[in-house]
Amino acid sequence: MRRKITIAGMLGIVLGIMVLVKDLASREFGAFILLVGILAFLGGVSSFLFAGDRRGTRRHIARLDKKSRRSGGTATIIDHHRQTSAFAMKWRYQGGAVLRPALRELGVIARWRTPLETYATKLGHSGLRRIWISAEDCVIRIAGTRAGKSQAMRVRIRNHIGGVVATSTRVDIIATRGHRTTIGPTHAYDPAGLLKGDAKARWSPLVGCQDPGIAAIRAYDMIPEDGSEEGKRWSIQARRLLRILMHAAAMGNRRMFDAAIWLAADGPAIPGAFEEIREALKDSPVRDEMLHSVKQFYQTADRTRSGIVVAAQPALAWAEIPEARAIGDCTVEESMDLYDIIDRRGTLYILGKKDGTTAPLTGALIGEIIRMAEIEAEQRGGRLDPSLLMSLDEVTKVCTAPVPELSADAGGRGIVLDIATQSIAAIKETWGDNGASMLITNCNAVLVGKGCKDPDDLQRWEDLSGKRWENQETVGKDGETKSITRNRVPVFSQSDIAQLRYRRVIAFGLGPPILIKTPRPKRRHR
Repeated sequence: MRRKITIAGMLGIVLGIMVLVKDLASREFGAFILLVGILAFLGGVSSFLFAGDRRGTRRHIARLDKKSRRSGGTATIIDHHRQTSAFAMKWRYQGGAVLRPALRELGVIARWRTPLETYATKLGHSGLRRIWISAEDCVIRIAGTRAGKSQAMRVRIRNHIGGVVATSTRVDIIATRGHRTTIGPTHAYDPAGLLKGDAKARWSPLVGCQDPGIAAIRAYDMIPEDGSEEGKRWSIQARRLLRILMHAAAMGNRRMFDAAIWLAADGPAIPGAFEEIREALKDSPVRDEMLHSVKQFYQTADRTRSGIVVAAQPALAWAEIPEARAIGDCTVEESMDLYDIIDRRGTLYILGKKDGTTAPLTGALIGEIIRMAEIEAEQRGGRLDPSLLMSLDEVTKVCTAPVPELSADAGGRGIVLDIATQSIAAIKETWGDNGASMLITNCNAVLVGKGCKDPDDLQRWEDLSGKRWENQETVGKDGETKSITRNRVPVFSQSDIAQLRYRRVIAFGLGPPILIKTPRPKRRHR
């Protein structure tokens, strides 16, 4: 704006001089234009000179401090209007044209009339305000049991217009299947055996593992990064071995159960396992290198080999469960087509065991879907339209894929992550300290709800909420106020966070912290 005013002032000066010199109109009119041009030019130049001080760091901090005194450190109605209102979504994303390339062909008025739900989602209410986030904002929900996480995620699954991948350790998520069927095909991937007598989709981690590169990615998805240095060393060797075994099983038309037998081979069974791997790798382009690595594994010291086996064993433990084996140890031809989810706006429900036994299997599937979606987004110009919703409830129990790394640029590709877990400790157990920090940082909105009792977590959220000013009275023996002092106290103290009620969450990352009431499915939707 300052630049435009300065340029307009210069044009006014030039036009006024031309009127006076050329006698194009009355001299009074020329003088008026010249005066307005001089004033506009001086105003624009002075704004440039003083803008640095007005918009500098010191003034910015002063404005934030003044605002904190006035609002108590929480989001004001102006913050809501600028960042989380329906108007902010339409204005910032040009009526959805930024997030949905298909809307760019429409006119401005038609885009503004486009339903907001097609490129944004409602997190909940804060008083009379409706809190919205865009379709590229990833969300992580951290709350204990019976806090309303799953209900809010079911509402979002039902309202999403694109493909959905939904995970859970309970069958209540299937309640959205009736509505999702009207949008696209639905599939249920149930290695946990929770759905009795229902038609279940099948998918094997060996799909595509004829390519050594894909086999390496699949092994990385099934064996998560360990937090300790010693654990990382064993994990790297376990992934290297699992990559070879999965590639050999795929090349030899074998099953994952065969890979588990090759991994556990010991003593007299080693020569037979090695011959089977040699026969399976006879047509592999990297046959010699892989055979050398397998031979080295079988000939290494017993203690070293047992350490590698212990690190790789959890990735194949599900193959010993009959229900999981029937779903995940099928042939490549029997595996479902994952493009149903991306191209046809389908829905995939993934159910895992509470003990995390099937997490490597379902984690490999989730990682494969995200990578397929990334490739498809690049082929479509950089973004999926409509977006793909990854609603990962109980993510640490049903997924070992590197979600923190995949979340870095997922939103920009039209892959929306909505993650739920019970604590930060659960994230650290799966992906380590660095993975937990990465995941929380990459998510645009962090929703902290009921049930947080860990002192370290409470201190983290208290520090993140910021400070506010509070008056503290000093009362004498007679009950009269002697003095009033102003102290800086947390916006949300640890006790405030620990005492949150059902369906109440504190939202971080959407400007100043704000208390939101999350939605729940209506009775007719259950």
